[in-house]
Amino acid sequence: DNKPTYAESFLIMAAAAYYHATRDQRAYEIALESFRIMEEKVKIAPGVYRNGFTRDWSKPAEMRFGSGRRAVSMPDGIMFQHHLCQAYEQLYRATNDPIVGKALREFSEYICETLYDPEYRCFKGFMDKEGNRLGTRQSFGHDCEISYLAMDIAELVGDDELISKTKDVCKAVLKQVLENDFDSYGSLFNGGDLATGQREESRVWWAQAEAVTAMLCGYELTGDTAYLDACMKQLEYIEKYFVDRKDGDWFNNVIVDEQGWRIVDGMHGFDKLNAGKCPFHNSHMCFEVIRRVDRILSNQKV
Repeated sequence: DNKPTYAESFLIMAAAAYYHATRDQRAYEIALESFRIMEEKVKIAPGVYRNGFTRDWSKPAEMRFGSGRRAVSMPDGIMFQHHLCQAYEQLYRATNDPIVGKALREFSEYICETLYDPEYRCFKGFMDKEGNRLGTRQSFGHDCEISYLAMDIAELVGDDELISKTKDVCKAVLKQVLENDFDSYGSLFNGGDLATGQREESRVWWAQAEAVTAMLCGYELTGDTAYLDACMKQLEYIEKYFVDRKDGDWFNNVIVDEQGWRIVDGMHGFDKLNAGKCPFHNSHMCFEVIRRVDRILSNQKV
């Protein structure tokens, strides 16, 4: 009976994309009805949504973040619902609905004014409803993913002031990632503890994919070729250690160190396909690289 908000997000995303491609009226109705439910039942404040709900839309008895042994219980905690933000972006591009646009702008303002942590130059992970950081665990993959998403939605629904503010925030976050969050092999650390500096040992497929897009975004924002270098190193790492050319798809979690390369149990387990692992992030990376490289090359011709 417990329903995570991100699951509803992917319903909206899928229905909006299908409507955008086909103009199927039923898909349009499903997407907008799901959007209205999120706004009425799940929204706490502008840009803030509950992480999950029950069948009757009430708060779950326990709020857990993460999966398996990595999960932590934070009864009053929230995380930024970036997948819902992605879904609203898809829906707005498909419908140009002003109410959806307003909700997107609220997301954009929340990212700059509350989610961004200037002390650590990153986006807060776990928070209370007021936006105060809970703990010092940090996901560098989410820093990457939210950075380019923030720029996309600001450019879609923001005015010059909001776009400028978002650029400043994203450049700060991506500079932090570039300078501190890659290992000597060129791969993004999954995450770590901001207080102790400890980094996670294994690498997870989705964070590696998000790092590629984020580094391209960093290059677009700054023109600094260090971002392109990081992008290429990350791609080479993915090709060498994650892509399975024999049986298809990407491995879930790997470790590469002095002992060599090995598949390990980590975030979302061993499986190539399960409740938390599918080709969403890797295929999305491919589409984003195509789109951004085309844009970079077009701008160079002008």
